[in-house]
Amino acid sequence: MKIGIISDAHGNAYGIRKCIGSLLSSEIKRIFHLGDSVGYFPDVNGVLRELNSAKAIYLMGNHEAMLLGRLNFDEARERDYRIAESRTRISGENLAEMSRWLPFCEKTIDGRRLLLVHGSPWDPLNGYVYPNSDLSIFGNLDFDAVFMGHTHLPFVSHVNNVLVANAGSCGLPRDHGNLLSWLVYDTDRSVCEIIRSELDVSEVIREYGTSISKVVIDCLMRK
Repeated sequence: MKIGIISDAHGNAYGIRKCIGSLLSSEIKRIFHLGDSVGYFPDVNGVLRELNSAKAIYLMGNHEAMLLGRLNFDEARERDYRIAESRTRISGENLAEMSRWLPFCEKTIDGRRLLLVHGSPWDPLNGYVYPNSDLSIFGNLDFDAVFMGHTHLPFVSHVNNVLVANAGSCGLPRDHGNLLSWLVYDTDRSVCEIIRSELDVSEVIREYGTSISKVVIDCLMRK
């Protein structure tokens, strides 16, 4: 079975629509979103609508936790994060559903034991695992594969017999701002591939205009 793993849509319904469209047109049987459906961009309801239409399985990220009041955040970052604004935009139904999410889940699919987590196995909400992080500790985990988000930087690696991968971001990539990223994992072969799709940055800026900050625009423009 092939599964799609996406993360960090961050209210960018335009971006996640493009990713999910690509996933649904392929042989993907199941889609996971590893958290941070909210923040930076204003359209959290649009993001959740796209995920619902794809019957995706949700995780909670640190931005959902901030929106729900479970994590504190620097209010000086509100211009970038748009957390308070998103609280006024999100529907009551979506808010109630979000409150039930967890920041990690374990799944066994085709005999492969998988851990899916927003941050890291040791800090599910706020742990950062980068492409250049020391991954040696992952080799001690009792999983065939560990999938993460949070950093907006995709990578795939192997430690002993454990596949370790980060989906990057389907809303706000931090390496190449115009290249959305996600993962396709083949459970039959335990092979994972990073997929990238070009984002029309000018169209996104026209779509959201003053609803996004200069920090977000600079990130989108990064090559």
